[in-house]
Amino acid sequence: YSRNGEYQNTLFGPVDDEGNLLVGQYSRIIKDGFGGYLALDSFDNGLHRLDGYLGFVEWDGLSCAEGNLVNIRDIKSVEGCFVVLGSIQGTNLAGMVVYDNNLDFQWSQLVPYSSVAFLDAIHNTDGGYTLFYGGYYYFSVARISAEGVVLWSYNQLTPYIYSLIEINNRYFGLRYEGVSVEEGRVLIYDFGINFANEHPETPVLTIPTYRLLDDERVFPVIRTFDGCLVMAVSTPSGEVFKFDSNFNLLWSSNALSLDRIGIGKHPLIELDNGDILYCATVHEQPQHLALVRIDSNGNYVVNMDYTEPVPPSFRISAYPNPFSSEITIKTQGLPAIDSKLLIYNIRGQLLDTIELRDNTVNWTPRDMPSGIYILNLVGDGDILARKRISYIK
Repeated sequence: YSRNGEYQNTLFGPVDDEGNLLVGQYSRIIKDGFGGYLALDSFDNGLHRLDGYLGFVEWDGLSCAEGNLVNIRDIKSVEGCFVVLGSIQGTNLAGMVVYDNNLDFQWSQLVPYSSVAFLDAIHNTDGGYTLFYGGYYYFSVARISAEGVVLWSYNQLTPYIYSLIEINNRYFGLRYEGVSVEEGRVLIYDFGINFANEHPETPVLTIPTYRLLDDERVFPVIRTFDGCLVMAVSTPSGEVFKFDSNFNLLWSSNALSLDRIGIGKHPLIELDNGDILYCATVHEQPQHLALVRIDSNGNYVVNMDYTEPVPPSFRISAYPNPFSSEITIKTQGLPAIDSKLLIYNIRGQLLDTIELRDNTVNWTPRDMPSGIYILNLVGDGDILARKRISYIK
């Protein structure tokens, strides 16, 4: 599709040597950092490398210190690395394995796989990870540093959840319950700072939904650049919600209120200008997909593009990242007239402004806590590029 949602073309892959389409199902496609893509094929639990036109190039086998990775459930792109979730062939181990941009093994954190019903990992605001996994009645969680060291772990937490989100070391769990043949509800539990509240009995929020299929109890929820949360869920009053960090509702959007949207395992992403893009399954016969774009205020974007294309020559690089004192920031390409760097914290507060006279600047935080900060490269009133950096005192 074009940037304003107009259909452009349909591409297929992978194909065999004779050009026949191979049986498969891509459940995740991410950029590989080299102009192509990595696709997770949930049919054979493998990873495919695609070119810039989504054409099949080769099958990539992944391994780690414990053996070959099979039954790959997900692959996530994190700055400077890929996080892969799966199990180890010939063992009872499963967990997360981290690779660099060249898919060279870095480190892994594995758990016994005997009765794991779900397995996921989230990237924390401090640059580390939270691995969570569970059976059918409770789940376990482990906090892992950016270098792969387990900082703490909890076992047999309740209630059982389907999704987890973290912001500022505070964790929220999402659980679905069917109420009747037609109705259900999403329950949101507050597990507190670093899971201090191990067994919350009462949800902090209950959202009515349509009845979801058993294999679609997945609720996409993401952190936004301004430190808030956006969640997509099937409901009569709104399909996409935005909350602050305490799950206070900021807005809801019912752009597709005439259709009943099953959540499914589809992506929910934030674009560079703050718009939200979501791919939803509409439960009609035959089933079809709906591509939903909503601006940062919850308004449905219809047949118009509110963002200027980001020039491909503009990029921000920063090193070292994470940094502890001074960081060197480079912008690729000549800055536009009146270009500047705007530095925000994860709450969206502007902390510093750097007027650009050159492509390279050095920046030292002044009386700022450790955490994640956002660099915005701005020129002629437009955001040209964005970069996250981690500051550790």
